[in-house]
Amino acid sequence: MSLSDRRVQIGSYLGIQPLTHGQIYTFQIAIPNAETIDILLERRELLARTLREHESNLVSLVVRRTQAYDEEKEYEIVYGADWCIVAQELEIERLWVWVFDLTDEQAITMKTELEQLLGGGSIQAITPDLIRQDEQLLEVQLTQQLSKWMELHKRDHEETQAKFKTLSQMISSENTQINNRLQQLENTVNHLTAIVDKLTQLVEKLTVKSTHRDPKYSDMTVLKLKEIARKRKIKGYSKMNKPELIAIISQH
Repeated sequence: MSLSDRRVQIGSYLGIQPLTHGQIYTFQIAIPNAETIDILLERRELLARTLREHESNLVSLVVRRTQAYDEEKEYEIVYGADWCIVAQELEIERLWVWVFDLTDEQAITMKTELEQLLGGGSIQAITPDLIRQDEQLLEVQLTQQLSKWMELHKRDHEETQAKFKTLSQMISSENTQINNRLQQLENTVNHLTAIVDKLTQLVEKLTVKSTHRDPKYSDMTVLKLKEIARKRKIKGYSKMNKPELIAIISQH
């Protein structure tokens, strides 16, 4: 599978962007305190000799993008810290790397599995055949690891989709219940409004009848009607209008 094909799959399934392979400046790579280990003298000499001869590394390192350091340090070493340490000591300008966007957990998992497959820095003669084998092994390991992550991500995606579907169904059911309750409330309000309208019409009819039954009150002013209401000790008369005063006085 080509690098571009893997990049498409990673973007679709894992959301790890970008995935690139190339050279970056050595000073851009940060080395965590946990990775600043003592390198055996023999391995240090082998790494130094290789770096001087080729002015770069022959086995690609693994780094991840980071913002945990100063602006100069854009990447953090995940695998191959010994190469990076020696390269910085020799002021090697650039190093070949695989660049990933990884969480802390993913970085630990990748480092652990790479060490199990490729070793944690064992000393051996560096030959062109060995370099090709290391590159091929790294390529296979990365592909296997990415396949594992894609499978896990696919499973998580399916579970999330199922939960989302269930939640959507619950929300839809609740919305239906709410709409039914709102419709019931609207019907109740309409019913009450109709009752109020009927009561209003009844009061108006009674007021008119009272006015016709006592025509002498209709000729009086509001002040006169309130004076009568006061004498008859009618409560709330001061806030009544003329028809209301006539109706209440007629009842008393």
